[in-house]
Amino acid sequence: MKGIYIYSSNDKDYKANGEAKKVLSQVKAFKKAGVEIEFLDIILDRKIDKVLYRMPFSGVYPKEFIKKCEKEVLDADFVFIRKNIFDGTYYILLKAIKQANPKIKIIVEIPTYPYFQEWNRFIDKPLIWKEKHVIPKVTEEKLVDYYLTLTDDKEIFGIPTIKFSNCISVDDYTPKKCLQKTDEIHLIGVALLANWHGFDRLINGIKDYYQSNGDNAAKVVFHIVGDGPELNNYKKTVEQCNLKNYVIFEGKHKGEELDHLYDISNIGVGSLGMYRIGLEKATSLKLREYCAKGIPFIKANDDEVFNDYEYCLSFANNDEPIDVSKIVTWSASIDYEKAAVSMREYATRNLDWGRYIDEILKKIY
Repeated sequence: MKGIYIYSSNDKDYKANGEAKKVLSQVKAFKKAGVEIEFLDIILDRKIDKVLYRMPFSGVYPKEFIKKCEKEVLDADFVFIRKNIFDGTYYILLKAIKQANPKIKIIVEIPTYPYFQEWNRFIDKPLIWKEKHVIPKVTEEKLVDYYLTLTDDKEIFGIPTIKFSNCISVDDYTPKKCLQKTDEIHLIGVALLANWHGFDRLINGIKDYYQSNGDNAAKVVFHIVGDGPELNNYKKTVEQCNLKNYVIFEGKHKGEELDHLYDISNIGVGSLGMYRIGLEKATSLKLREYCAKGIPFIKANDDEVFNDYEYCLSFANNDEPIDVSKIVTWSASIDYEKAAVSMREYATRNLDWGRYIDEILKKIY
């Protein structure tokens, strides 16, 4: 069986890009399942690209890329596309693929659904306009066979779905070394910082914790790794709360540098503000990475594989500051060496992409 994986990104540094790491883990899983998979990617990292793809008559996929895809699909059984913008070039790409190989199956992964509520800035309006014009045409002409979704929807845009859960290639993550101090709590949040990560809830929680406990407070330090739209807001909050010694902005890290930060940390921090984009349920890729590394973590959303998990502490999905005293008490109860081994085993059994690739291949057959 032969498949084509089509991916577009605005970041060519795939090792530091969490989305790209997920994509490459999917490609790896297809290969592991015996599929001959061709990876075709387009990088839109120039400043002009970020302007052009918002324009009404330009888009994500250039003509040259579409022609390349046409040639590759001639002897392929399926095409797997990671969603970008459903614009005119997406429609042209789908149509070209179906005309080149009418029997081919096309599967499009939609990482978040519904998602228009995430596009709440003025500059996002053209994207919504594009999608509302293109999606009905794609449905009417049956250019997509299945949408891959994390939700329970049986259909999206009138097209049947395949349900999956976010997964990883566990082998890509080296197990954590237990180098953290047991008399201090070091939390680590790794993200492309957006408002739904809600790290401000934890920052405010740390402020409240120190104010309430004074000299009796355990030392709690929050390491924020990454950058993004919310970085400056977080820095302002830290300055206002006088927490420069307790919230450390580490910048972007990958590889051994990131591994070392994991090794000295006690607790991973998942998204704490999904309510801000109208979501209660989410299958965070970052929580799966924490689990594969063997680092216990906190979250504030419904995630079925972690809701009653021993090494996950859940908080309400709302705007209240995180109760850091709960984290301190919980951390004191954890045998970290045992946790590292147990979490790794759990990730191997439940979070590896191989579980879902089989489901996708059944649909293709």
